[in-house]
Amino acid sequence: MLPSILMPTLNELGVGLANHIWQSTLCMIVLGALTLLFRRNSAVVRYRLWLIASVKFLVPFSLFVALGSLLPMASGPPSYSI
Repeated sequence: MLPSILMPTLNELGVGLANHIWQSTLCMIVLGALTLLFRRNSAVVRYRLWLIASVKFLVPFSLFVALGSLLPMASGPPSYSI
């Protein structure tokens, strides 16, 4: 039995994990197709594609969104002085 205070956190974690899984799966499918498409290119191209896929699995996009929400936002359009 979990304390009721943890339930919202676990629900958000579950949603974030589900988003990460489907995004990573889609990324793998696209990068797998690109690897087949670049089959005749050098190994460096395919290596970089798989490196991108590895980074996607290690760092979920939602982490970048959460970090971005911590940055201060401008209140209006930028003012330019001459």
